[in-house]
Amino acid sequence: MTNPYAKDYVEELSSSGRKRVLGAALLVGFVLYSIVLVFATHLPNVNTIVRIQGFDKVLHCAAYGCQAALAIGVLCVTGRASFRNIIILVGALACFGGLDEITQPIFGRQAEFLDWVADCVGIALGVYFGRCFFLFVQTLINRKTPTS
Repeated sequence: MTNPYAKDYVEELSSSGRKRVLGAALLVGFVLYSIVLVFATHLPNVNTIVRIQGFDKVLHCAAYGCQAALAIGVLCVTGRASFRNIIILVGALACFGGLDEITQPIFGRQAEFLDWVADCVGIALGVYFGRCFFLFVQTLINRKTPTS
């Protein structure tokens, strides 16, 4: 006789393993992305094709938004996306952006307060939309399909 709960147990273990792998992949992606971000923001100023006034703020916002989306993904997948942890994450990423901005003059770049503000806006947007995305995916996963 087979255990009727065995299938659910195996599916739960399989789901748990997938969550661990996805969480680890997001964490590695977050760390690698952060390293690339630091290098990119500390390279000497290079003339770019796009020279629109204020366009660098859009780039700052997008770059830190992507970093924040990866970070909130780690929290969501590992089940640690509590309000407290999200606030700590936002604060830590804002400090990371501030430190990144403050250290740029050492490498011949110019530190700007508005760049840091753009970083913080990107962080807030990345956390918000990343959290919405993971809640949406979780809803789809938890939805029960009708049996025929």
